[in-house]
Amino acid sequence: KSYCPYCSMAKEQFRKMNVKATVVELDQREDGNEIQAVLGEMTGSRTVPRCFIDGKFVGGGTDVKRLYEQGILQKYFQ
Repeated sequence: KSYCPYCSMAKEQFRKMNVKATVVELDQREDGNEIQAVLGEMTGSRTVPRCFIDGKFVGGGTDVKRLYEQGILQKYFQ
């Protein structure tokens, strides 16, 4: 969601790596609630962000930041 600090945190990690992420701002879509419900079923949580790399769920904003800080996130894009 465009106003979510955890979403901003996740987006920032990708920006630092110059990775162009596909971002879906659920609060700016009419079907945002439906998408969020499906993501909840897929990942076990409706919180945002829900970050995927090559179709694999890697976590939320805090998880993505931790993966970046550990150098793990960068390995997905080498």
